[in-house]
Amino acid sequence: MQIQYKFLSDYEPTDEQLHLLMQEVAAEVKRKARKSDEKFLEELQQLVRATQKHWLSLNPDVK
Repeated sequence: MQIQYKFLSDYEPTDEQLHLLMQEVAAEVKRKARKSDEKFLEELQQLVRATQKHWLSLNPDVK
């Protein structure tokens, strides 16, 4: 649901308009947080793999 809001200084939005706007903002924030968490975990896994590979290269007798 993509609703365009134009609030003018001489116009007060209704409670329903504010409620819908806040719902949309909350949904967008949750979506972005989920995406950020996924990216963080992916980068963390890459770092762990790189660290393990580096450690094993320094300790070739350990497997």
